[in-house]
Amino acid sequence: TSNFDRLSFLYTITGNDANLRKMLNIASKYRRDKNAIVSQFHNTLYLGDVEARVECLKKAGMSKLAYVTAVTHGLETQAKAIATELKGDVPALPDLSKAKLLKPPTVIIRAKTKKEYNWPLVEVSSGYFDGIDLANLDLSQPDEEEKEKLELEDDPIEAEETQDNLGGWGVQDTKAEDSKSGGDGWGEGTDFKLDLDDIVGGEDTAAPDDTKEGGDDFYVFPSEGKSLDRKWAESSNLAGDLAAAGEFDMALHSLNRQIAAIRFGPVEDKLVNVWNMSHASLPMVFGMPSMTVPLQRLNAQDEPQGLPRLCYEMHHCVDMLQQAYKMVSTGAFPEALGIFRNILATIPVLDISSQDQEAKLRDLRSICKEYITGLRLEAARRREKNPSRQSALAAYFSRCRMQPVHQVRALLNAVKIAFKLKNYKATASFCRRILELCVSGDRNQLSKVVKPTQIRALLKKTEGLNTDAVPIDYREGETLIIDCKTLAPLPKGAKPVKCPYCLSCYSKEGTVCVTCEIAKVGADIQPYRPRGGQGGSGAMRW
Repeated sequence: TSNFDRLSFLYTITGNDANLRKMLNIASKYRRDKNAIVSQFHNTLYLGDVEARVECLKKAGMSKLAYVTAVTHGLETQAKAIATELKGDVPALPDLSKAKLLKPPTVIIRAKTKKEYNWPLVEVSSGYFDGIDLANLDLSQPDEEEKEKLELEDDPIEAEETQDNLGGWGVQDTKAEDSKSGGDGWGEGTDFKLDLDDIVGGEDTAAPDDTKEGGDDFYVFPSEGKSLDRKWAESSNLAGDLAAAGEFDMALHSLNRQIAAIRFGPVEDKLVNVWNMSHASLPMVFGMPSMTVPLQRLNAQDEPQGLPRLCYEMHHCVDMLQQAYKMVSTGAFPEALGIFRNILATIPVLDISSQDQEAKLRDLRSICKEYITGLRLEAARRREKNPSRQSALAAYFSRCRMQPVHQVRALLNAVKIAFKLKNYKATASFCRRILELCVSGDRNQLSKVVKPTQIRALLKKTEGLNTDAVPIDYREGETLIIDCKTLAPLPKGAKPVKCPYCLSCYSKEGTVCVTCEIAKVGADIQPYRPRGGQGGSGAMRW
């Protein structure tokens, strides 16, 4: 071959140092092309010959780089000679105490025979036209068969004898010429027989068998089968399964169809984690890439379902929910708000395989929505300076469906603010709700938060007054629908516009939901229908 660079690489990977040294000699002494110096430098790297590398750099006019190479590798004699040529203009060197030697690549399998020193070859049979020089072919000249036909036409006697030997249309019947005057028409003159065995089913006319020895023998490569990633993408429309297959565009389109997602920032990390954790990586020997093994979901009998194993399951969301509850109990509202939104971003990636899981996911989504709205109301109350608006926001917070202990804490805040404003009627209504929760809830747990005797005494005092000094935009006992955008109640009789995913209410459509921060408010979505091994829970509309 005339490709010296590829030849050097072949000798490197097969461990043929002798021939590689010859390639270095050819590049340095005999080659005159523009790539000769580059090829010489590569060969010195392949061989690990530092002295030759220094000479190559000097030859290329890179004396300073040659000096650095010589000093780095401890070649003091050559370094002094180069420094003399540079007349003291030598580059400053950094600390070389932690420098490491650049070694040539290690040969994994060293060639032992001469045949193994060559590139691996694939035998390919030549075709019909491979031996023809089409570029120099003169199509104006007749071939050998055409020449014979032209010679026969020039000699009519020889042509007639040849036609007799050929048979077929060349046979002449003298009796037929005598009967031109008339006869029986299509009678005995046309009575002939055909031996069909010579045409159909005969041994001599059998079709040639290409599979016998001497026929065209060529190898047909088998078609590539589908990978597990491709099968995952074709057998499921769940965003988590599509992300595990590496089809992130399809996963985002699936989320847009199923939950009207238009802001994918919260779920982006989830999809990337699913893709990373659905494949196992097995490190190989030095110089070879790691082997990647797809991980599949298993059914109750520990049999593969043909779908990827997802890193997020229901119990992960339950654990995050318990952690968020603790944050709310300790008053760490910003951290709790982040955890609730993290749960909402995880739910669309989960595998839904039963109606029981559907019901649990809906309950989980509803809990997150109520807590996120409540925590946003409390944060807005702390920023608000208007006392009337503060009392209204505290009342809205107390109407969120939360755990009894958290709802009692919200009611206590509402009682304190209303009592300071001398809104005794509103204070009495809040006290009644606290006492109802103390009766229906866990008394041991609620007794750590509130003392029912104090609430009863306050209720007795405020019921006698039954007045509100400061009007607030809140009526106890009426249906309350909060606009999650403005944190104000919707007008009575107004039809709310909901987020198709978390079901938060709004007065206008078209914006991104501020509760889940994922879906488009008021968008129409298609129900999510599991496929294949995803269970038979039917259509799920978020």
